[in-house]
Amino acid sequence: MSKAHFFRDAPIKRRLRLIALLSLSLAFFAIIILLTARAWIDGRSRMVDELSAHAGIVGTNAAPALLFDDRKSAAEILAALQAIPDIVYAAIYDKNGQLFAVYQPSEHGLSQLPPSAGTYRFTSISLALAEKIVFKGEDLGVIYLQSSLDKLYFEIIHDSVITAIAAFIAIGLASFLLTRLQKGIEIPIRDLASVMQTVSREQNYAVRTPFQRGDEVGALAQVFNEMLERIQQRDQELARHRSHLEEIVSQRTAELKQSNLRLEQELAVSARAQAEIQRLNEELEAKVQERTRQLLETQDELVRKEKLAVLGQVAGSVGHELRNPLGVMSNAVYFLKMVLTDADETVHEYLDIIVKEIAGSERIVSDLLDSVRTKPPQPLRMGVRELIGETLKKCVIPQGVIVRLHVPDRLPPIRVDPQQMQQVFHNLIANGVDAMPEGGDLEIMAEQDEAAGRVRISVLDSGIGIAPEHLGRLFQPLFTTKARGIGLGLVVVKNLTQANGGAVEVQSEWGKGTKFTVSLPAEPLAGVA
Repeated sequence: MSKAHFFRDAPIKRRLRLIALLSLSLAFFAIIILLTARAWIDGRSRMVDELSAHAGIVGTNAAPALLFDDRKSAAEILAALQAIPDIVYAAIYDKNGQLFAVYQPSEHGLSQLPPSAGTYRFTSISLALAEKIVFKGEDLGVIYLQSSLDKLYFEIIHDSVITAIAAFIAIGLASFLLTRLQKGIEIPIRDLASVMQTVSREQNYAVRTPFQRGDEVGALAQVFNEMLERIQQRDQELARHRSHLEEIVSQRTAELKQSNLRLEQELAVSARAQAEIQRLNEELEAKVQERTRQLLETQDELVRKEKLAVLGQVAGSVGHELRNPLGVMSNAVYFLKMVLTDADETVHEYLDIIVKEIAGSERIVSDLLDSVRTKPPQPLRMGVRELIGETLKKCVIPQGVIVRLHVPDRLPPIRVDPQQMQQVFHNLIANGVDAMPEGGDLEIMAEQDEAAGRVRISVLDSGIGIAPEHLGRLFQPLFTTKARGIGLGLVVVKNLTQANGGAVEVQSEWGKGTKFTVSLPAEPLAGVA
C-alpha cells in the first residue's frame, strides 16, 4: 500500500494526529533552520568585530617595532596572542610586503594568501583578516590574523541541539494534548457516519442521530435528522396513496368483472360474444398490470426526487462547511512549500500527500454537489474515440487491470458536454476497477444503433458482479454496495446522462461481471443525408 493510500484510508483520528504532528514538525524544523542561520550570521559578524579589535590592538603595539625595525619586539607582541586560543596564526608584514614577524602556536599554519589590507575572508575552518598598521598617518605595514571557527561551530551545534530537544518536547506535549482533545471531533463524526451507513444499508429512515451540539457536526446531524424525517413522512404519504390507488383499482376491477359477468350471461349463446369477453378480460388484465407498474415507477421516482431534494440541502451545508477549512489547509501547505524550499525529500513527499488528500476531499464535495445540482450541458460535436481517450487519461488504472478498447473508426459523432460525459465514464471505469481488486479485464465497447439513431457505449468488467436484489436500487441516492462511499456515483452518472439526452442501463451476473451501457444521440456523418 502506497503512502498516499495509507493516509487516505486511515481513520480520522490518525489523519488528524498525523496532520497536526506533521505541521508542528515542519514548523519546528523551519524554526531550527532559521535560528541556526541567524546564529551563523551573527557569529560570523561577531568574530569579524572581535578579530578586527585584536588586529587594531596588535597593530598599535607593533608600530614602534616596525618603525625601529625591531623584529624581536614584534615577535614578542605577537606571542602575547597565545592568551587568545582561537587565533591559530598571526603575521606582521612591513610596508614593502615582506614578512616581518610571525606567530604560529599550532600546525594550522597559513592556509591561504592573506587578504588585502582592510578586508577579511571566511573559509570552512577559519577567518582571515588583514588591517593596516598606521602611525601618525604613515602606513608602516599590515597585521594579518587567522582565527579558527571551531568555537563558532560548537556554539551553533550546542544551540541547535537544545532547540531540537525543546522541539521534541513540544511535539510530545502537542501529541498528548491532541490525543486527549481529538475525541471531541472524532467520536461525533464516527457516530454520525455509523448512522448514515445504517440508513444506507437497511433503508431504515426511522433512525435518528442523538447529537445535541452547537458546532458544524451538530448542524450536520440536525440537517440529517430533518432529511430522514421528511423522507419518512414522504414514504408514509406514498404508502397511503398506494393503498388508496390499489383500493380504487380493486374496486374498478370488481366492477369491470361484474360487467363482464353480465355480458357473458347476455352473450352466452354467441361464440363471438364469448371471444369478445375473453379479449376484454385480457385487455383489462394488461391495463391493470400496466397501471400497477406505472404506479410503482411513479412512487420510485417520487422517492428518488425527494431524496435528491433533501440531499441537496445537506450537500449545500457540507460544501459550505468543508470547503473553507480545505482552502485554509491548502493555503497553509502552499506557504510551507514556499518557506521550506531547502527541506529534504520526505518533507516534500508528505506535503504532496496533504495536497492530494485535500484535492480528493474537494472532489468528494464536488461529486456530492453534482449529484443534486446538475449544471446545464454545453454540448460540442466530438467523436466517441476522442471522448473515451480523454477520459482514460484522467483515470488511474492498476497494473493488474487490462483495458481493452473496441471503438470502430466509422462511428458517427455525438453532441454532448465533454466535461459531463467524461465524468460519467470516469465514474463507470472507476466502479469497474473497484470491482476487480485482484485485477482482470476492463472492456470499453461502442456500436451504432442505426434504427434508433444512437450510439451505445458499454463498460464491461470481469469482477464479482452485482446481486440481483441490488440491481433495481443502483441509481437510488445513498445506496451503495461498497465498504467505502455514500452511494452518489451512479446518481451522478444517471443525472448527467439524462441531461445530455441519453439513457443508462445495467446488466450483471453474479460472479461473472457487470456491464453498464450509455446510449447517446448520434449525429449523421458528413455527406450522409
